[in-house]
Amino acid sequence: MRRFCQFFVFITSLSLPLIGQSANVLPTALKAPAVEYSLPHPSQLKADWWEYFVHKPEQQSQRLERFKEQLSSLREPLIQTGDQHRLGLLDNALAALGFYRQLLQHSVPEASPPLPEPRNRYSMAELLALHQLAVDSQQRLSNLKEQWQRIQSQEKNARKKLETDKAAYLSLEDESSERLSQGLMLVSARFEVESLALRALHLKQQFEVEQQRLQGLQKGLEAALPNVVVGDDEQQNWQRQLQRWQQEEQQARKQLQKLLTRPSQNGMQGELALANVEMELAAIEHRRLQTQLMLLYFQQPPANVETMAALKDQLKEENRKLGAELVRWNTLLRQAGADNQTLKRLERLAALEASRMDAELLIRMVEGWITAEQQGFNGQLQRFWSGLKVAAALVYAWFSASLFSINETPVTPFGVLRVLLILLLTWHLAKLPQRALARFWGHRPNVNQASMYTLGKVLHHAIMLFGTFVALSSLGLDLSNLALVASALSIGIGFGLQAMVSNFIAGMILLFERSLKVGDYVELESGVTGEVKQINIRSTVVTTNDNVDIVIPNSEFVNGRVTNWTMNDEQRRILVPFRVAYGEDKERVRQAGLEAAEAVSFTLRNHPGRHPQVWMTGFGEYGMEFKLIVWLTPEGVKRPGQVNASYTWELESSLRRHGIRIPLPQRELWLHREPAAEGQEAAD
Repeated sequence: MRRFCQFFVFITSLSLPLIGQSANVLPTALKAPAVEYSLPHPSQLKADWWEYFVHKPEQQSQRLERFKEQLSSLREPLIQTGDQHRLGLLDNALAALGFYRQLLQHSVPEASPPLPEPRNRYSMAELLALHQLAVDSQQRLSNLKEQWQRIQSQEKNARKKLETDKAAYLSLEDESSERLSQGLMLVSARFEVESLALRALHLKQQFEVEQQRLQGLQKGLEAALPNVVVGDDEQQNWQRQLQRWQQEEQQARKQLQKLLTRPSQNGMQGELALANVEMELAAIEHRRLQTQLMLLYFQQPPANVETMAALKDQLKEENRKLGAELVRWNTLLRQAGADNQTLKRLERLAALEASRMDAELLIRMVEGWITAEQQGFNGQLQRFWSGLKVAAALVYAWFSASLFSINETPVTPFGVLRVLLILLLTWHLAKLPQRALARFWGHRPNVNQASMYTLGKVLHHAIMLFGTFVALSSLGLDLSNLALVASALSIGIGFGLQAMVSNFIAGMILLFERSLKVGDYVELESGVTGEVKQINIRSTVVTTNDNVDIVIPNSEFVNGRVTNWTMNDEQRRILVPFRVAYGEDKERVRQAGLEAAEAVSFTLRNHPGRHPQVWMTGFGEYGMEFKLIVWLTPEGVKRPGQVNASYTWELESSLRRHGIRIPLPQRELWLHREPAAEGQEAAD
């Protein structure tokens, strides 16, 4: 988990500049100084020519007018030369500019109609009218969202075309005759992109206004439900309507039966005739069920729960079937053509859809009443379930609220939670290759463990990097813009990430160069000696012979001098110096040294050309000097202190057994007496 947190902090630190640049929140010190841009010409466009119009928003209208005049001045020379192709491109550019200016003048969103004033009492008709306002608002909201998404898709395609035209323009030579044509195309494409962006912004503003209106209507509707009062006159009117619906339903069923029993008409006319009768019957049956349910709901005393629930379920099922039939009938009528009969039938479909939405409101009212009337465990369970759904809706609304925006895409708590879950899942998945490879080389000792470790680390980093990109992309961050990523990365390095990036790159070098691998025994220029245990993103862990783990930045292994005792060969030779007194037998000294080497477990045995040897290296001040030459086993190479102590110990023991004297420091003192002066001896 610690390594996951380190990797997350590293990636987040690299991404912060990118997010900052996307949100246009770079510090003032990093922003470019003020630049005065000149009026662009289609044949001499620079890469930042559009900044002329947006650099000073208060002068945008004037600058657009100047640019229009400049484009218009090109018309006369083109007419004189008869260049119809460029005239067409010029007209397209002027049309795109004009459309963009119109959008700028209508940038204020339209105000939504006022919400109905709340009341203390509502009739059923007034409640249904309020519900219809909410349904109409929901439909407008859906249409605005669909238009917004369509304009965003068009803007995305237009931006791709703009990049293509821009690349083609910049690739032309300054003196090329095609620069004017390509420049006019680039101008048209740019104004088209900006127009689509403005339209998308306007639709977004309208969507937000309509969304607030819908929320207000829904709150008003919820507040009106308990205040519905139905008088005796309205109930009597429903009784009369119910009788009329029942009679008309019987007549419609008879008409449908006759139509089904007589020879069927061929083609579209027969299908339309059948659909017309079916729509009429469905409308009558649907209204009859609604009227029955309203009579039961508002009667005094109210009907029992079982009767109300049965009729409610019947209306709910009829509502579901009617929704499916409306889709089928609508498809059929669209295929029939746009004559007067078809238009009337489409109006009937719209009325049926409105009736179906009213039925949903009535069903919700009845379900609430049934829940309140139910007793015992089932009632409590139903109330608990209803409360749980309300709480879930509140939690969902909170998690769906926008925290901030990246590239005009809102970031919600759901998005942040999704990023964390993706990173956590990626972290667990990235550990699987290392575990699998460790298990693989654990059962196969002949496999090169260093290669398996390098492969595991590369797969780990690749999976983590891919998962991080997926997580950031889920927030709406556009990672396809490599120039943006490069600039953000340079800014991040400028803020103090040089050491972190240097260590990361050094870690990659160590893994691929193979000059250092897990299990090697190294000695650094700083004096640290130990075995390499881990090679991580930022650092390498070295364990000394005192079992102390030292975390060393990867850059120290790349920039400094490193002695690798086991880089290509795990066997190493050491020289243990010793001396004996003058006069001792050299052959006995050799035999004693070889016996000492054989007594130490770190001595390499049965290896041709690497047997222990005893060299006589010189005549010292106190005795003859020798060196014991020994090749060590891989275990001994990693324990230099213990190895030196072991051979010194055994050398002393072996020399003592053979009676060979070890010399002590000796000094010879010569006393020199000066001759006496004349006459001094006689006087003495």
